[in-house]
Amino acid sequence: MLIQKSKISVGDIASFKLNNGDELVAKIEEINQDTYTLSKPCLVVPIQQGIRLIQAMFSVDPDTSVELSRQHIMISAPTVDQMQQHYIKTTTGIAVSTTGIIS
Repeated sequence: MLIQKSKISVGDIASFKLNNGDELVAKIEEINQDTYTLSKPCLVVPIQQGIRLIQAMFSVDPDTSVELSRQHIMISAPTVDQMQQHYIKTTTGIAVSTTGIIS
């Protein structure tokens, strides 16, 4: 069986499955031994029409960076292109395609 290790780096938009079952999508600002520093973390919420992203912390300024402890992460991986585009549109209002900015 082939196992492909998915590597995430600073600057990437990544997905994190947490121990409590929540899934986060966020841009990685910094990677440390015990934590990830994330900007604009969003929770993935399934709805009848598909998937929606909502701000992970409503009581914090959306532009505040947050730390996510690695001990609370079950799985992490690069986010697929379609979800990256949805994340960018949700957090900035700018629609992006794989070929560039749309609006």
